[in-house]
Amino acid sequence: MQTRNKANSPGIDVSKWQGEIDWQAVRRDVIRFAQIKATEGTSLVDARLVQNAEGARDAGIPIGFYHFAHLSNDPVHEAEHYLAQVKRWVPELWHVLDLEQGSLDGRPFTKAQVSAWARAWLENVQAATGQVPMLYTGASFAKTYMEPDLAVYPLWVAHYGTDKPMGNPVWSEWTLFQYSETGRVDGINGHVDLNEYAGNIEDRLQRGKRGEEKQVNFSDDWQWETLTKALHGLYEKSVTGELDHPLVTDYKWATQANNKEMKLDDLAWLAIVLIAKDKGIKV
Repeated sequence: MQTRNKANSPGIDVSKWQGEIDWQAVRRDVIRFAQIKATEGTSLVDARLVQNAEGARDAGIPIGFYHFAHLSNDPVHEAEHYLAQVKRWVPELWHVLDLEQGSLDGRPFTKAQVSAWARAWLENVQAATGQVPMLYTGASFAKTYMEPDLAVYPLWVAHYGTDKPMGNPVWSEWTLFQYSETGRVDGINGHVDLNEYAGNIEDRLQRGKRGEEKQVNFSDDWQWETLTKALHGLYEKSVTGELDHPLVTDYKWATQANNKEMKLDDLAWLAIVLIAKDKGIKV
Protein backbone atom coordinates (compact mmCIF):
# COMPACT_ATOMS: atom_id res chain seq x y z
CA MET A 1 0.00 0.00 0.00
CA GLN A 2 1.30 3.43 -0.91
CA THR A 3 1.55 6.39 1.44
CA ARG A 4 -0.56 9.53 1.16
CA ASN A 5 0.88 12.19 -1.13
CA LYS A 6 0.38 15.96 -1.13
CA ALA A 7 -0.07 15.84 -4.91
CA ASN A 8 -3.14 13.60 -4.55
CA SER A 9 -6.65 15.05 -4.86
CA PRO A 10 -8.72 15.51 -1.66
CA GLY A 11 -12.34 14.38 -1.45
CA ILE A 12 -15.17 13.48 0.90
CA ASP A 13 -17.94 10.93 1.20
CA VAL A 14 -21.33 11.97 2.56
CA SER A 15 -24.74 10.66 3.57
CA LYS A 16 -27.80 11.90 5.45
CA TRP A 17 -25.68 12.15 8.59
CA GLN A 18 -24.00 15.29 7.26
CA GLY A 19 -27.38 17.01 7.02
CA GLU A 20 -27.83 19.97 4.70
CA ILE A 21 -24.57 20.75 2.89
CA ASP A 22 -23.45 24.04 1.34
CA TRP A 23 -21.75 22.51 -1.66
CA GLN A 24 -20.43 25.81 -2.97
CA ALA A 25 -18.55 26.27 0.31
CA VAL A 26 -17.29 22.68 0.06
CA ARG A 27 -15.91 23.43 -3.38
CA ARG A 28 -14.18 26.57 -2.14
CA ASP A 29 -12.51 24.45 0.56
CA VAL A 30 -10.51 22.68 -2.17
CA ILE A 31 -12.59 19.47 -2.16
CA ARG A 32 -12.23 17.91 -5.60
CA PHE A 33 -14.62 14.96 -5.53
CA ALA A 34 -17.45 13.42 -3.51
CA GLN A 35 -18.74 9.87 -3.10
CA ILE A 36 -22.40 10.01 -2.09
CA LYS A 37 -24.39 7.35 -0.27
CA ALA A 38 -27.27 6.17 -2.42
CA THR A 39 -28.73 3.02 -0.91
CA GLU A 40 -28.49 0.28 1.70
CA GLY A 41 -29.84 -3.26 1.68
CA THR A 42 -32.82 -3.92 -0.57
CA SER A 43 -35.07 -0.98 0.29
CA LEU A 44 -33.32 1.92 2.04
CA VAL A 45 -32.60 5.07 0.04
CA ASP A 46 -30.43 7.70 1.70
CA ALA A 47 -32.60 10.65 2.71
CA ARG A 48 -30.16 13.18 1.23
CA LEU A 49 -29.31 11.33 -2.01
CA VAL A 50 -30.99 13.73 -4.43
CA GLN A 51 -29.99 16.90 -2.59
CA ASN A 52 -26.37 15.78 -2.31
CA ALA A 53 -26.07 14.62 -5.91
CA GLU A 54 -27.66 17.74 -7.37
CA GLY A 55 -25.88 20.09 -4.97
CA ALA A 56 -22.45 18.67 -5.70
CA ARG A 57 -23.09 18.72 -9.44
CA ASP A 58 -24.26 22.34 -9.32
CA ALA A 59 -21.04 23.23 -7.48
CA GLY A 60 -18.93 21.53 -10.14
CA ILE A 61 -17.77 18.68 -7.91
CA PRO A 62 -17.42 15.27 -9.66
CA ILE A 63 -19.50 12.58 -7.95
CA GLY A 64 -19.79 8.85 -7.47
CA PHE A 65 -22.26 6.77 -5.46
CA TYR A 66 -22.02 3.97 -2.91
CA HIS A 67 -24.24 1.20 -1.60
CA PHE A 68 -23.96 -0.25 1.91
CA ALA A 69 -24.29 -4.03 1.74
CA HIS A 70 -26.08 -6.48 4.03
CA LEU A 71 -24.92 -10.02 3.32
CA SER A 72 -28.08 -11.56 4.74
CA ASN A 73 -29.79 -10.36 1.54
CA ASP A 74 -29.46 -11.53 -2.05
CA PRO A 75 -26.64 -9.57 -3.76
CA VAL A 76 -28.54 -9.37 -7.04
CA HIS A 77 -31.57 -7.84 -5.31
CA GLU A 78 -29.32 -5.31 -3.59
CA ALA A 79 -27.65 -4.44 -6.90
CA GLU A 80 -31.04 -3.96 -8.56
CA HIS A 81 -32.17 -1.68 -5.74
CA TYR A 82 -29.02 0.42 -6.06
CA LEU A 83 -29.25 0.67 -9.84
CA ALA A 84 -32.89 1.74 -9.70
CA GLN A 85 -32.02 4.70 -7.48
CA VAL A 86 -28.94 6.01 -9.31
CA LYS A 87 -30.07 5.51 -12.92
CA ARG A 88 -31.04 9.19 -13.29
CA TRP A 89 -27.36 10.20 -13.06
CA VAL A 90 -24.22 9.22 -14.97
CA PRO A 91 -21.51 9.69 -12.34
CA GLU A 92 -18.08 10.95 -13.32
CA LEU A 93 -16.60 8.66 -10.69
CA TRP A 94 -17.36 5.23 -9.28
CA HIS A 95 -20.29 3.01 -8.41
CA VAL A 96 -19.11 1.56 -5.09
CA LEU A 97 -19.96 -1.47 -2.98
CA ASP A 98 -19.47 -0.65 0.72
CA LEU A 99 -18.61 -3.92 2.42
CA GLU A 100 -17.50 -3.85 6.07
CA GLN A 101 -18.04 -5.44 9.47
CA GLY A 102 -21.60 -4.14 9.76
CA SER A 103 -22.41 -5.82 6.44
CA LEU A 104 -22.09 -9.26 8.07
CA ASP A 105 -25.28 -8.68 10.10
CA GLY A 106 -23.75 -10.50 13.04
CA ARG A 107 -23.45 -13.77 11.13
CA PRO A 108 -20.31 -15.95 10.71
CA PHE A 109 -19.77 -15.57 6.96
CA THR A 110 -16.62 -17.12 5.53
CA LYS A 111 -14.12 -15.46 3.22
CA ALA A 112 -15.50 -17.46 0.30
CA GLN A 113 -19.07 -16.39 1.07
CA VAL A 114 -18.20 -12.72 1.48
CA SER A 115 -16.15 -12.69 -1.72
CA ALA A 116 -18.86 -14.50 -3.70
CA TRP A 117 -21.46 -12.00 -2.49
CA ALA A 118 -19.25 -9.07 -3.47
CA ARG A 119 -18.48 -10.61 -6.84
CA ALA A 120 -22.18 -11.02 -7.67
CA TRP A 121 -23.03 -7.40 -6.76
CA LEU A 122 -20.05 -5.95 -8.62
CA GLU A 123 -20.62 -8.02 -11.74
CA ASN A 124 -24.29 -7.06 -11.91
CA VAL A 125 -23.56 -3.36 -11.51
CA GLN A 126 -20.79 -3.46 -14.10
CA ALA A 127 -23.02 -5.28 -16.58
CA ALA A 128 -25.81 -2.73 -16.09
CA THR A 129 -23.71 0.44 -16.21
CA GLY A 130 -20.79 -0.47 -18.44
CA GLN A 131 -18.51 1.00 -15.78
CA VAL A 132 -16.04 -0.84 -13.58
CA PRO A 133 -17.30 -0.50 -9.99
CA MET A 134 -15.16 -0.01 -6.90
CA LEU A 135 -14.99 -1.92 -3.62
CA TYR A 136 -14.89 -0.01 -0.32
CA THR A 137 -13.77 -1.83 2.80
CA GLY A 138 -11.67 -1.50 5.91
CA ALA A 139 -8.01 -2.45 5.82
CA SER A 140 -8.47 -5.32 8.28
CA PHE A 141 -11.67 -6.53 6.60
CA ALA A 142 -9.90 -6.70 3.23
CA LYS A 143 -7.16 -8.81 4.76
CA THR A 144 -9.64 -11.20 6.37
CA TYR A 145 -12.47 -11.61 3.88
CA MET A 146 -11.35 -10.81 0.32
CA GLU A 147 -10.22 -13.39 -2.24
CA PRO A 148 -7.47 -12.58 -4.80
CA ASP A 149 -9.64 -12.28 -7.90
CA LEU A 150 -11.40 -9.22 -6.43
CA ALA A 151 -8.21 -7.30 -7.24
CA VAL A 152 -9.73 -6.64 -10.67
CA TYR A 153 -11.83 -3.96 -8.95
CA PRO A 154 -10.24 -0.72 -7.71
CA LEU A 155 -9.90 -0.46 -3.93
CA TRP A 156 -11.25 2.26 -1.65
CA VAL A 157 -9.72 1.44 1.71
CA ALA A 158 -10.47 2.84 5.16
CA HIS A 159 -7.78 3.05 7.83
CA TYR A 160 -7.69 5.90 10.32
CA GLY A 161 -4.78 7.46 12.15
CA THR A 162 -2.15 6.56 9.58
CA ASP A 163 -0.78 7.90 6.29
CA LYS A 164 -0.31 4.38 4.95
CA PRO A 165 -3.08 1.81 5.26
CA MET A 166 -2.36 -1.75 6.33
CA GLY A 167 -1.53 -4.06 3.47
CA ASN A 168 -3.49 -7.12 2.37
CA PRO A 169 -2.82 -10.06 0.05
CA VAL A 170 -5.30 -8.90 -2.61
CA TRP A 171 -4.43 -5.29 -3.52
CA SER A 172 -0.96 -3.79 -3.70
CA GLU A 173 -2.28 -0.23 -3.94
CA TRP A 174 -5.37 1.83 -3.24
CA THR A 175 -7.30 4.11 -5.56
CA LEU A 176 -9.14 5.94 -2.77
CA PHE A 177 -7.97 6.14 0.83
CA GLN A 178 -10.39 7.12 3.60
CA TYR A 179 -7.96 8.29 6.24
CA SER A 180 -10.27 10.12 8.68
CA GLU A 181 -13.85 9.95 9.90
CA THR A 182 -13.60 13.16 11.92
CA GLY A 183 -12.69 15.66 9.24
CA ARG A 184 -13.87 19.25 9.06
CA VAL A 185 -14.83 20.89 5.77
CA ASP A 186 -16.40 24.28 5.10
CA GLY A 187 -20.11 23.97 4.27
CA ILE A 188 -20.65 20.91 6.48
CA ASN A 189 -21.73 21.05 10.11
CA GLY A 190 -19.95 18.39 12.12
CA HIS A 191 -17.60 15.64 11.07
CA VAL A 192 -17.18 14.20 7.59
CA ASP A 193 -15.06 11.38 6.16
CA LEU A 194 -11.92 12.59 4.41
CA ASN A 195 -10.49 10.78 1.41
CA GLU A 196 -7.60 10.99 -1.01
CA TYR A 197 -7.46 9.91 -4.65
CA ALA A 198 -4.20 8.33 -5.78
CA GLY A 199 -3.28 11.02 -8.27
CA ASN A 200 -4.87 14.11 -9.77
CA ILE A 201 -8.60 13.55 -10.16
CA GLU A 202 -8.64 15.96 -13.12
CA ASP A 203 -6.33 13.63 -15.03
CA ARG A 204 -8.77 10.79 -14.51
CA LEU A 205 -11.68 12.92 -15.67
CA GLN A 206 -9.79 13.97 -18.79
CA ARG A 207 -8.98 10.34 -19.61
CA GLY A 208 -12.68 9.61 -19.41
CA LYS A 209 -13.47 12.48 -21.82
CA ARG A 210 -10.91 11.23 -24.32
CA GLY A 211 -12.76 7.92 -24.46
CA GLU A 212 -11.30 4.85 -26.10
CA GLU A 213 -8.54 6.46 -28.17
CA LYS A 214 -5.77 3.90 -28.76
CA GLN A 215 -7.59 1.43 -26.52
CA VAL A 216 -8.24 -2.21 -27.34
CA ASN A 217 -11.79 -2.35 -28.68
CA PHE A 218 -12.98 -5.94 -28.87
CA SER A 219 -16.35 -6.38 -30.54
CA ASP A 220 -17.69 -8.87 -27.98
CA ASP A 221 -17.55 -9.11 -24.18
CA TRP A 222 -16.55 -12.77 -24.34
CA GLN A 223 -13.21 -11.71 -25.82
CA TRP A 224 -12.46 -9.56 -22.77
CA GLU A 225 -13.62 -12.38 -20.49
CA THR A 226 -11.37 -14.88 -22.24
CA LEU A 227 -8.37 -12.55 -22.06
CA THR A 228 -9.02 -11.87 -18.36
CA LYS A 229 -9.27 -15.59 -17.53
CA ALA A 230 -6.11 -16.34 -19.52
CA LEU A 231 -4.08 -13.64 -17.79
CA HIS A 232 -5.50 -14.56 -14.38
CA GLY A 233 -4.56 -18.20 -14.93
CA LEU A 234 -1.08 -17.36 -16.17
CA TYR A 235 -0.53 -15.12 -13.15
CA GLU A 236 -1.62 -17.83 -10.68
CA LYS A 237 0.57 -20.50 -12.29
CA SER A 238 3.50 -18.09 -12.55
CA VAL A 239 3.52 -17.00 -8.90
CA THR A 240 2.94 -20.54 -7.57
CA GLY A 241 5.86 -21.95 -9.55
CA GLU A 242 3.75 -24.30 -11.68
CA LEU A 243 5.37 -23.01 -14.88
CA ASP A 244 8.98 -23.71 -15.86
CA HIS A 245 9.18 -20.13 -17.13
CA PRO A 246 7.01 -17.67 -15.16
CA LEU A 247 5.07 -15.70 -17.74
CA VAL A 248 2.91 -13.16 -15.89
CA THR A 249 4.05 -11.97 -12.46
CA ASP A 250 2.08 -8.69 -12.28
CA TYR A 251 -1.69 -8.90 -11.77
CA LYS A 252 -2.21 -5.50 -13.40
CA TRP A 253 -2.60 -7.19 -16.80
CA ALA A 254 -5.60 -9.24 -15.67
CA THR A 255 -7.01 -6.12 -13.99
CA GLN A 256 -6.72 -4.08 -17.18
CA ALA A 257 -8.38 -6.82 -19.21
CA ASN A 258 -11.24 -7.18 -16.73
CA ASN A 259 -11.74 -3.38 -16.71
CA LYS A 260 -11.59 -3.25 -20.53
CA GLU A 261 -8.92 -0.58 -20.23
CA MET A 262 -5.97 -2.12 -22.06
CA LYS A 263 -4.10 -0.01 -24.61
CA LEU A 264 -3.28 -1.44 -28.02
CA ASP A 265 0.43 -0.80 -27.50
CA ASP A 266 0.36 -2.61 -24.14
CA LEU A 267 -1.44 -5.63 -25.60
CA ALA A 268 1.07 -5.89 -28.45
CA TRP A 269 4.01 -5.55 -26.03
CA LEU A 270 2.52 -8.17 -23.69
CA ALA A 271 2.01 -10.65 -26.53
CA ILE A 272 5.63 -10.35 -27.66
CA VAL A 273 6.97 -10.72 -24.11
CA LEU A 274 4.81 -13.80 -23.44
CA ILE A 275 5.97 -15.48 -26.64
CA ALA A 276 9.60 -14.76 -25.78
CA LYS A 277 9.27 -16.06 -22.19
CA ASP A 278 7.49 -19.19 -23.43
CA LYS A 279 10.50 -19.87 -25.66
CA GLY A 280 12.84 -19.56 -22.70
CA ILE A 281 14.20 -16.17 -23.69
CA LYS A 282 15.20 -13.98 -20.77
CA VAL A 283 13.43 -10.62 -20.98
